[in-house]
Amino acid sequence: MSNRKASSGAWPGGISGGRFSHAGAYVDNLGNLVPLAPGVFLNRVALGVCVDPPPFKVKGEVGIGFGPDVDGKKAIAVNGWFQYTDSNPWKIEAGGAVDVFGTQMADGHFSYESSGMVAFGSVLSAADIETIRAYVIHRAHAQLAQNEAGAAKKAN
Repeated sequence: MSNRKASSGAWPGGISGGRFSHAGAYVDNLGNLVPLAPGVFLNRVALGVCVDPPPFKVKGEVGIGFGPDVDGKKAIAVNGWFQYTDSNPWKIEAGGAVDVFGTQMADGHFSYESSGMVAFGSVLSAADIETIRAYVIHRAHAQLAQNEAGAAKKAN
């Protein structure tokens, strides 16, 4: 998704009060190295756990790119995160953002607590709706031209 080289890291663990405290790892800037489906690539993955101090938490992130690279950026990039907190009440949170050609278009988050509490929110960048519209129109025209070229080739 960029011209940067892939990177990875790990924090094999911390000790607090003589006990295991936390650990985590990540890989980032994978670009087109890990295809998930045609035109879909895993770009980032991260996972971490925290045991001490309580409460126990698990956190993660994932970044996925869709479509061709344009100026070192994927046509569409989705970057998400999650967190589970083992408290009373326990809580699950998730969120993420969508970028189109490197411009963030939307983000959102959701959380659920075992008490029944639900929270969510999102932001859509209205100023950038034209970017999405222009891309969709461009792709529709490109697909139409490709279909017409294929039909003409079959007719010959």
